[in-house]
Amino acid sequence: MQVLGIDVTGWSTKKITKLKQKRKRWEYIQDSKRPCLFCGCEKNIEFHHINPTEKESSVTSLSSWSYKKINEELSKCWCLCRECHDKLHRRICDPLPETYNVVLTDFKPIKQTVIEKYLYDS
Repeated sequence: MQVLGIDVTGWSTKKITKLKQKRKRWEYIQDSKRPCLFCGCEKNIEFHHINPTEKESSVTSLSSWSYKKINEELSKCWCLCRECHDKLHRRICDPLPETYNVVLTDFKPIKQTVIEKYLYDS
């Protein structure tokens, strides 16, 4: 028998249910992606932790967490396209916590409400 493309022959009902729940949470995480905060691109979106010291886990491992914990972790992230995320990590752009507002104005203009959501929502 297959569930979500995985052979679950011999699996317990509990294990199959956990697999389905994990899949639903993963889809929720994917649906939480927004256009790149820096350039507005909508393809190859990745999550970037704004403050690495507040990072509890990488987003890829969140699918086993509760929705509340997922939301808390995602609220600590920016959505960036792969290219801008790479530039950020290669220090081509290097926003420090005290310069977030300044750095964001250096990039392609985006809606102020989007910036506020990512910077000021708790």
